[in-house]
Amino acid sequence: MFIMIKYIVSLIIPLLSVTMVMVSCGVNDNTVEEMSCDFPLYPPEGLVIESHTEWTKNHYQVRIRSFKQDSIMPNSIVMLGNSLTEQGGNWASRLNTENVSNRGIAGDNTEGVLARLGEIKCAKPKAIFLMIGTNDLWTNLTEEEVVVNIEKIGNDLATSLPETSVFVQTIMPVEEGHNQTGRLLRINNLLRSVEDSGYVLIDTFEEMSGSDNYLPASYTTDGVHLNSMGYDKWASILQPYVTNN
Repeated sequence: MFIMIKYIVSLIIPLLSVTMVMVSCGVNDNTVEEMSCDFPLYPPEGLVIESHTEWTKNHYQVRIRSFKQDSIMPNSIVMLGNSLTEQGGNWASRLNTENVSNRGIAGDNTEGVLARLGEIKCAKPKAIFLMIGTNDLWTNLTEEEVVVNIEKIGNDLATSLPETSVFVQTIMPVEEGHNQTGRLLRINNLLRSVEDSGYVLIDTFEEMSGSDNYLPASYTTDGVHLNSMGYDKWASILQPYVTNN
């Protein structure tokens, strides 16, 4: 009997050791909360971004909770943005690559993104693609303030992650008839005029818009959001940057 117990213990101890290693590395639950970072990974529970709509204030918290259960893998690609990014779904499939984390939150704006960069900086991905600003068009922020926020996001990520390729995109065009088109154009022009940034600017607006500066009706479901053809076009714009990383 003693020999049998000794044999069982000899099997259990290595298994416990493996389990402890997995837990310490965050492997057990696929979260990044076990990573060693000296800053908060996520916004405080219940944080309210005043410039969010009432619907977005709730959805923001729902998405943050889901991020805690779905870690950003090191050396991956992060798609960061609003509903345009979130509704892109499986970006790994769209970009024909592996390990892509969707960090889009429908309704989010530049202030919301600024509050949730912790987990991205902690994970140290190899590339980040930012698409944000559409929802800022309907806030009280001036065009200059929106651009300052976008610069802050891009430069914060670039400074904190010197080994990461940070790509900031101009704001996606909207279909003809939207009353914020002039504001959108001014923000994009300001983004193009930024000098000495730590990120790479991709002029997605230029590639996605027609000769009239509007989003073609064939790319959109409602004048703002994209259909499958629109996503295919967007992915084709980003593909060369993905391939080079």
